[in-house]
Amino acid sequence: MTRLRYQPFDWYETPRYYDIVYDGDSAAEVQFLVDVYAAHGAGSRGGGAHGRGGRARRTRPRVLEPACGTGRHFPGLVARGFTCVGFDIEEGMLAMARARCPEATLTRQSMQTFRVRGHFDLAFNLLSSFKHILDPEGATSHLRRIADALHPGGLYILGLHESEYDLPHRKRERWQGHRDDTHVTVNLQVWPANPTTRLEHVRSRLIVEQGGERRGYESHWDFRTYDDHEIRSLVAEEPRLRLEAVYGFEHRVDRPHELGGERLDHVLVLRRG
Repeated sequence: MTRLRYQPFDWYETPRYYDIVYDGDSAAEVQFLVDVYAAHGAGSRGGGAHGRGGRARRTRPRVLEPACGTGRHFPGLVARGFTCVGFDIEEGMLAMARARCPEATLTRQSMQTFRVRGHFDLAFNLLSSFKHILDPEGATSHLRRIADALHPGGLYILGLHESEYDLPHRKRERWQGHRDDTHVTVNLQVWPANPTTRLEHVRSRLIVEQGGERRGYESHWDFRTYDDHEIRSLVAEEPRLRLEAVYGFEHRVDRPHELGGERLDHVLVLRRG
């Protein structure tokens, strides 16, 4: 077999391949969001959105997704009674999200500088997209804007992988997805985190098999790093947000865990005071 050559590409400018890889988890993630809202949010106090004085009002709860990508969670959330708002920096992602869920309100904005109208009962960013914000000021600005956007008692569900500063070698992950005649394989490598620069380098290689052809694509980027102490320090930068619970990337509300243990995959549940 001829050795596959990888062409440079931007992962976020190929929304169909991105969607094929991740959409298989969408239904379970939507259920997780609904379960977290029921356990920790307004849903745990009668199922309504927040009104004045803590009284529930008869409106659909509002949910915000920063870096919403292809909007794969929105149809499930709309079907569960949520009003959905999202934003992303990539217009190709937003075009696919608009086609998928016309009921959602979508705009082109960044995680650091976004502005939204009204207030929300729930916000979420389940993947490690937050780690694309490489400077501490940008990370703090994002949390501040999230706190501004949430009702008192509202939740921000934030997923991120904790970094390993003592990792002696690269980490590798591989997963696959398919849709119609297209099969996509992702091979991800993460280099050891640098505690001085607070950066870790990531390489993504995609193998796309479609119509009897096999093509390779390669993308590189840096993530900002966080250990458990840095996660706590980050949250403390925005005093209106309090860490309510921590779950894992299997997205099960019956499996909470604590920061500082052996697990490195964290989904933080932050409550707006």
